[in-house]
Amino acid sequence: MMNHEDREDAKNRAINMSRAIGIGARACAIAFGCAGLCSVAGAFIVAFSPMGAHGAPVFINDYEVSGIVGPLYCIIIAATAFCLALMLRALFQLCSSIEQRRTPFYLENVKALERIAYFTIAAALVWGLGTYALELAFHAPIGNLSAILWVWAGVVVLFLARVFEYGCALQEQDDELL
Repeated sequence: MMNHEDREDAKNRAINMSRAIGIGARACAIAFGCAGLCSVAGAFIVAFSPMGAHGAPVFINDYEVSGIVGPLYCIIIAATAFCLALMLRALFQLCSSIEQRRTPFYLENVKALERIAYFTIAAALVWGLGTYALELAFHAPIGNLSAILWVWAGVVVLFLARVFEYGCALQEQDDELL
């Protein structure tokens, strides 16, 4: 059993880590948002420039693609990047909430964990299914199977959300006893 000093020390370490992760999550969210915007711009450049869709070829993973594949690939990248940016924004909100309230066990944090899980799964599905569809439709070997790992990561975060929800009930019960 932890004494009071050990509990406070553990709480302070968790809050400091939450602060650091929150700063990193915000920076990454901005970067992924910018990457998404650049990918949308790239899709328009490739699709509508004289040297784009009808001129010079586009290379994806050292494979030459032409026509609509390049712009579609850019749109898949953009959608994935936006999902990841939203996931990281939810992570930042979770870390900020933990830092402000000095405890992770609030229903607001459970909702943030759920958003993290859903956006992680959405990014994996957009990337995995989008690149797979391009492979099937245009015979362009551009996808990979790593998306399934991200789906599992999202499922694990959903599980953690349920654990946090139970922790909220225990926190509420403990607060009522005091």
